[in-house]
Amino acid sequence: PYVDKAPDTADADYWQEVNRSSRWSTYRLFRRGERIEEHCRRCPETVAALEALPLMRAPRHAPEAMFSVLEPHTRIPAHHGSVNGRLIVHLPLIVPENCGGLRAGDETRGWREGECLIFDDSFAHEAWNDSAETRVVLIFDIWNPLLTDVEKEGFAAALEAMGEFDYEALGEAALKDG
Repeated sequence: PYVDKAPDTADADYWQEVNRSSRWSTYRLFRRGERIEEHCRRCPETVAALEALPLMRAPRHAPEAMFSVLEPHTRIPAHHGSVNGRLIVHLPLIVPENCGGLRAGDETRGWREGECLIFDDSFAHEAWNDSAETRVVLIFDIWNPLLTDVEKEGFAAALEAMGEFDYEALGEAALKDG
């Protein structure tokens, strides 16, 4: 499961449809800036392609890269990321007919196999699969192209400091969600 909220968490009810459920699952290649070596070894061509891209790099934060699997008749509720220095890329790999789509801000798009959707996840976004088959998308984050190299360095340093604070304050719990 991608979402793992304890039942007593304030927003557990909001995420109920996909919380602790295989209805939305992921196979992570990168998590909070770290390679998941076992998974990367199983997907060498995908990892090589990702490494050739301007992935966002910020220790304890990015890159993130995963195969996102959304089961039939499942909706991911609207949510948002915490920063606008990155963009999220969806590369649709398996898209059933009448699957549904992605809404980011006030724009809604459908997925097409092999055609990337790129959006700023600091805006509220949601996704759904209305079909009777599984949808699979490769998701990864890249730097916002509007940032200069100096801004990227400052952004990465700020995110690293925030991640370090979270880890020191919360320990392993800081790494659980999000």
